[in-house]
Amino acid sequence: MGIWRNEIISEDSLGTNELFLNWDEYACNTITAITFSADGDMYIGTDMGDAITVLQNGNLRPFYKEILYPPTKAFCWGNGKYLYVIRLASDVATRRVIRINMFKDGAPYYGRQ
Repeated sequence: MGIWRNEIISEDSLGTNELFLNWDEYACNTITAITFSADGDMYIGTDMGDAITVLQNGNLRPFYKEILYPPTKAFCWGNGKYLYVIRLASDVATRRVIRINMFKDGAPYYGRQ
């Protein structure tokens, strides 16, 4: 498992696949969500282990490991500097939508209308 990237050549054309991050070398869990902050940090949600891992300046580290626990199902940047995390657990008592004050903005998303 990994995170891949492609160069954007034009509006309807991409370059070849390039492995950006070999996740198997870092963890044995499944990536379930990815989002970016405006300053370029990548947040990776997983189904077990660390709920969220951040890739910052080329280094991977757990994000609030002592507070957040998996499974992370999805991310969404809200208004202001908040990241919303959907924790979809099999136990109804631990299912949550968690709002995290990130103290920074999410990356622009150009897919919304």
